[in-house]
Amino acid sequence: MRVAIDGQMQINGNPVDPAAYVDTLKARVAARSDKTVFIVADDKANYGKLVLALDGAKAAGATTLGMATDAPSPQ
Repeated sequence: MRVAIDGQMQINGNPVDPAAYVDTLKARVAARSDKTVFIVADDKANYGKLVLALDGAKAAGATTLGMATDAPSPQ
């Protein structure tokens, strides 16, 4: 999940309408045994959008949340 500086939201690199965010994420979380959701927010992203993303992830069924300002590097 990503929150961009302009407020746009993405799930796994795919743009998602904020109104559909919880339902879209719920479908993805439900299919996984690990209910961890990581949110990457641009340094200058709106804090309110970040809070909405975190709250939405919990509403979608995430049991563990993580937050970062840089995407994790591939291993």
